[in-house]
Amino acid sequence: MEFKGTKGKWTKQQNREGDIQISSSGFRNLATVNFYPEGFREKYINGKLSGSPAPDSSGYRRECIYNAKLIAKAPEMLEMLQKINNIENEEFCKESFNVEDLKRKLSRLIKEATEI
Repeated sequence: MEFKGTKGKWTKQQNREGDIQISSSGFRNLATVNFYPEGFREKYINGKLSGSPAPDSSGYRRECIYNAKLIAKAPEMLEMLQKINNIENEEFCKESFNVEDLKRKLSRLIKEATEI
């Protein structure tokens, strides 16, 4: 099966508004992870903001960062799963197949997708 989405490495960066944008290596915006609760941005833009915009105490901002990291790593995770899926059983028996190398690559990818 071939991935039909945007090819290439995906990255994450924070924009001027403080949201995290997921972009492809071609600088194309693929997704935006917003930091603010629904309706907050409209109130702020219209100058009618009341109360605090910081849902940090609940861990909301941190959760958004983790979501963005996972989204950005999706193509690499899919590629790794496809490689694992294409491994034939007899390859596991060959000395040339390095299970430890595969485990290291998987651990690195999981860490990159789940840690700040």
